[in-house]
Amino acid sequence: MKVATWNVNNRVGTVSQQVQELGQSESDVVALQDVNYNVVACYIEAFRCIGLPHVLHTLERQPQAVPTGALLTSRFPLWLLPNLPEGTLWSQGCNTPDREKLRQHWARRTLFALLHCPWGEIELANVYITSANHYEKDGMACVNCIRYSLS
Repeated sequence: MKVATWNVNNRVGTVSQQVQELGQSESDVVALQDVNYNVVACYIEAFRCIGLPHVLHTLERQPQAVPTGALLTSRFPLWLLPNLPEGTLWSQGCNTPDREKLRQHWARRTLFALLHCPWGEIELANVYITSANHYEKDGMACVNCIRYSLS
């Protein structure tokens, strides 16, 4: 199985080019981070055209429009898994007085899914964390990764 992950850096004008490049890799699963809210529908359609019809993204579950989020797409069915418990995300304790703001922040930056494929069920975690020298307007420090493990 081939997995590709890419921080698209909130680019909106190059969706077709990005998906064409990813299509050449013949990946079975693609994880994108920093996907712009305004072009998520373009990504979904472009991925369907290259044989990756199963899509989940964090932007659909936000109570209000947020600028960017994470997206998973696959050749095989995907099911949304619940977010990680707070104790797992912050095992050393949460160092912010605004826990709700922190929960909302991670709700758009973490996407957990169960992939049903010929190799069995695979848990996927697409986590969008920007570099340590980048700070968001809300004061949260935000490394692109996808983690997968066989069940």
